[in-house]
Order: sequence, then C-alpha cells, then structure tokens
Amino acid sequence: MNDMMKELERIERLTEGYRAKRAPKENKLTLTMNPGTPMTCKEFDAGLNRDGEMVKFCVADFVNTAGYILSWRETQKVIIGSFGDVWPQGQPRRRQFTATKSRAVALRIAESRATKFKARVAKLKAARDAKKGGVK
Repeated sequence: MNDMMKELERIERLTEGYRAKRAPKENKLTLTMNPGTPMTCKEFDAGLNRDGEMVKFCVADFVNTAGYILSWRETQKVIIGSFGDVWPQGQPRRRQFTATKSRAVALRIAESRATKFKARVAKLKAARDAKKGGVK
C-alpha cells in the first residue's frame, strides 16, 4: 500500500511538472522542480515577529519546472536560550511566494522585504517602549 501511495505522488508531481512546462505563465508559482535539482536558497534574516517566530525572506537558487525563480517568506517557531541563542522548533512555514525570471530581481525583492520588516518591527517596538515610558 505504501509503495502504491509513493507511486501516485510521483505521478502527480510529474503531471504538475508537464502542466507547468506547457503553460509556464499560468503555473509560475508551482513548487515542482526538475528531477535532481538541489533545493537550496539564499536567506535574508529579518528577526523575530510579535509571536516570537523567526522570520526569513528567501530566494531559491534554482528554477521551478515553469522556468521561474521563487522567493518567499518563511516563519518558524523558536526557543530563545539564556545567552540569546536561537533554537528553531518544528517545520518552517512558507508563504507570500513570488516568481520572477531574473535572479537579481528576486534577490532585490527578498532583501527589500527583509529591510521593511525589520523597520516595521523596530517602529512598533519603539512605540511600545514610548507607551510604557521607557524611552522618551
């Protein structure tokens, strides 16, 4: 039974890959990769969000089967140690996918998103501190 499920998943991936190759613009956000593609990415660390999750903006080092380079936002729960060290917990969640043909554009998008996220967090933290009366 397990082998049959694996075979069905493989066929589904192949079908999605063929569909993406036939109509790349309509399937540019597909997560299907060509067989043998190394699944690596460049990460831009953006710090922690208000829920205490580590936020990163990533750009794939590969193209998907439609020929596009993906960039996305990744969040992951963490535990912060007594010395400020960060320990990731569980699986990361990936959201806010974008697809471009240019690696330089994808890198710019991810870096810009990380910078804006850091600025927004710093602004919210400063407002919270001012409200508490800590920083005037």
